Amino acid sequence: MTEHIYVTWGGSGRGASMREAVERARHDEAGLAVLAVLDESFDDIDVTLTEVVIDELTWLLRAQVRQAKTETNSETVATRVLVRRGSLAEVAGAAVRESNTTMVLLGAPTSLGSDELALLSDQLGVATEVVGRE
Repeated sequence: MTEHIYVTWGGSGRGASMREAVERARHDEAGLAVLAVLDESFDDIDVTLTEVVIDELTWLLRAQVRQAKTETNSETVATRVLVRRGSLAEVAGAAVRESNTTMVLLGAPTSLGSDELALLSDQLGVATEVVGRE
């Protein structure tokens, strides 16, 4: 089965973005990996606290995914949650290489401009777009 990856990091993404990503996966008959990137802003956090942050974020994202699937009548979409440390390009690139990904969806709002988005898409080697824009 193909899979889309929905990426959130540094305050990007919100409920509307998650719902749109779930709907897109359902429409495309794909699974959905939800990837939270803990970027360099987490570098100063103690390793033990980072583990707690990852556990809590995983729990919260699973709850958000369940809610989005219910709200969009998409309960049949296969989903999984990943929380990883590193830069956006590095972590998303690894996730793309590890799966049968056809599309990367970035949660709005995002600070990436159109040139940065095009560069990221080139780096990842798959279609990349922002979802949940107003």
